[in-house]
Order: sequence, then C-alpha cells, then structure tokens
Amino acid sequence: YDIIVVGFGHPFIQLWNWRTNDNLREIRCSDENCILYSLSFWIDPTQVNLVVAAGTVFNQVLLWEPFKSSKISARLKGHQGVIFRTTWSDDGTLLCSVSDDRTAKLWLLQKPLINNTDIEAKITFHGHAARVWDCLFMRQYLVTCSEDTTCAVWDVDNGTRLLSLSGHKGKNVWKICANVNNMVLVSGSGNSSIKMWDIEHLLQLQKGGAKKVIPFMHKEIMGTKKKPEFVRVVNMYNLNTAILATNRGFI
Repeated sequence: YDIIVVGFGHPFIQLWNWRTNDNLREIRCSDENCILYSLSFWIDPTQVNLVVAAGTVFNQVLLWEPFKSSKISARLKGHQGVIFRTTWSDDGTLLCSVSDDRTAKLWLLQKPLINNTDIEAKITFHGHAARVWDCLFMRQYLVTCSEDTTCAVWDVDNGTRLLSLSGHKGKNVWKICANVNNMVLVSGSGNSSIKMWDIEHLLQLQKGGAKKVIPFMHKEIMGTKKKPEFVRVVNMYNLNTAILATNRGFI
C-alpha cells in the first residue's frame, strides 16, 4: 500500500503517499478542536471505513469516522483523567483506554456508530497504584502497564486481574508489545530495562498455585547517571527480536 494516515495533536488527519511524499488530503473534525493526548485507528477490513479513537485532555475518548462525516460519531465518557492510550481489538468491536486516573476501561462498540452518542464503559479495571500508560489485547486478555512499575493481565469478560508482572525497578513501565501468536509480552521501563514474559506459561503456573511470577528474559540498555537512557517505545519484530526507541533518540 502506498497511502498512510497520520494523526495529530488536534482532531484532524492527513493522508500521505509515502512513495511520492505527497499530502493527498487533510480532513478536519468540525465540532471539536481540543488537544489530544492519544490517537489510534481502526481500519475496516473492506478498507472503505476508518474509525479514529482520540483521547482528549478533557477525559473523553472521541470516536470519529472521517471518511463519512466531519462530526464526532460517539463520545466515550467515564474517565477522571486525561487519556494516555487507546487500542483496538482486531475486529473493531472492543476498544481499551487507559488514563491518568489509574484505570483502564473497556468499551463495547456496536456498528454503525450513531452521531454524537454517549457510550458507557463495559468494564473498568482497577488495580494499578499510579497512572496507566499503555494497553494491548492478547487473545481473550487485556494487558496494561503503569507508572507503578508493573504490568497487569486482565480477563476481558469480567475484569479480573489474572497476573501482576513486577520486577522493573524505579518508576514507569512506559510501553508494552506482544507476539500474540506465541503469547509473549515485552515490557520497556524507565530503569533502562526490557523484560520478556511468557504469558501462557505464567497463567498456567498461577493456576497451579505459583506465588512468584518472573520474566524469562531481562536486558538492560546503557546510560549514565547524568544522562539516563530508558525505553520509550518497544515493538516486536519477531519472537527473537525487539526494536526499541529510547528517550535519547536512539533505536
């Protein structure tokens, strides 16, 4: 594909041809102009529709279908803090948001969206002791990471916390990513480390009564006391390779 969609810090998007470096189109939301703290896209498999989930500074998630209308399709209300991250299930029926209010919320979305409808969360996940930075879906589970240096694995059906993954030191697990096929999670922390977790194995151990959950791999990146270097973004290239971006601009 030659076209990419770019989102910005206010409710508008641009369509670019990355091969020719041409800005093909800009689409603006007509009834909101607030600052966005997060943004994610869900693309319909037929590729005829795009849904934008935008987390605002006013504690709401805005759902917008820019190819259909310039107006907001729905507002997801209930958080008591700014929205740091939104992420979609593969089929676009579930959306998760995480917030400054120390919670994650799961939203069940029915299509088509009705203009400017207020939608309430299906489940609110409580348990982190500080701000929640990131979230992702792993099959029937939701995973979150937090300023409290832990990751949590939740049951999306009832909101139960199944695992608490601790071991990062200091402050902040900024980012998580996963190889869903192999149920492997990678967490990147403010203490210059990444950890890999075999989630399926850990869930089995937990059911068997194991009292301690540990990662199967731990690595640290180098920094200095005056110029600490830590993970801000992490993605899995394959089961054996993770790509990191640090606060000092290195990959």
